[in-house]
Amino acid sequence: VKLTQELQLEDQVTFYGVQPNPNSIVSQCDCLCLPSTYEGFPNVVMEAMACGTPVIASNQAGGLQQLLGHRDRGILLPPTNAGSWLHEIQLLIGNADAAKTMTMNATDFVSQHHD
Repeated sequence: VKLTQELQLEDQVTFYGVQPNPNSIVSQCDCLCLPSTYEGFPNVVMEAMACGTPVIASNQAGGLQQLLGHRDRGILLPPTNAGSWLHEIQLLIGNADAAKTMTMNATDFVSQHHD
């Protein structure tokens, strides 16, 4: 919160705190960004995919290559290259057709692999 205030981003960032069911929030997002360099199995990525939210994630977090494929269900990037992240976020948000195709592929993938 302090950094958000220092950067004067209070009008652009919302902190929801702990949510018992975050899917309604995630489904309204333009994209989910997961820049972690380490994750166990990233459930948040599967949840975002199921909600139809495009995913941009670190290529170093565990298991994401299998989930996101090669740009067909999501985007993988080096976690420390902020310029690449900004570029991909802008492209994804600016290209509704690409985002829609990616989310359709992702939701199909999740529904096929759900128990």
